[in-house]
Amino acid sequence: PLESYHAIIDRMRAFEPAKDSKVVRISYEDTNPERAAAVLNAQLAGYLERAVARRASEGSRSLAFLESQLPTMRGRIEAAEDALAAFQRGSAAIPLGTEAEGLTRQRGDLERQQIELEIKRDSLAQTYTADHHDVRAVNAQLANVRRALARVRSSVDELPGAQRTRLRLQREVDIQAQQYSAVLAQVQQLRIADASWLASARQADRATPPIEPIRPK
Repeated sequence: PLESYHAIIDRMRAFEPAKDSKVVRISYEDTNPERAAAVLNAQLAGYLERAVARRASEGSRSLAFLESQLPTMRGRIEAAEDALAAFQRGSAAIPLGTEAEGLTRQRGDLERQQIELEIKRDSLAQTYTADHHDVRAVNAQLANVRRALARVRSSVDELPGAQRTRLRLQREVDIQAQQYSAVLAQVQQLRIADASWLASARQADRATPPIEPIRPK
């Protein structure tokens, strides 16, 4: 009955013994010690069941989304490698100057950061809205990286034509490979995180009937 439910809630207390401890203690007062322990253990079982189901649902959505991208991304790597090989077969060896090599490294670092942030953003979007603080933080980082990348690309555009073509094709190979590696890493992280969370969520002490009443003293 609804009255019994409210009576149980009124006698139950939940608190964190220390700030940021990630530990919650629950107490329940009853004239029957066995019933008190049974109520607490039923609450614990219900919480764990709901928490595990919710976490599994959130994790499976992100994991399924990332895994679905892998075959397409692998095909893009192969296509980029074929295009670069075809260019190299049809052209003499084109040496890259110091400036071009420096720009290549800068662009590669920035594009790697951009890829990782985009993957993180897309993964978060499977669970959270665009207004969530984690999503906003990633978008802010992504905007900074994109601005820096635009400046580097502008410098690359000033290089001689043959060097630009070689850099563009090599860049495409690098980007596709980085995207594939980043998604694989994210998949592994999600699998490990889910396994770790489920293990920690089940670390709960079952209630036992008290030996002595807490009141009256």
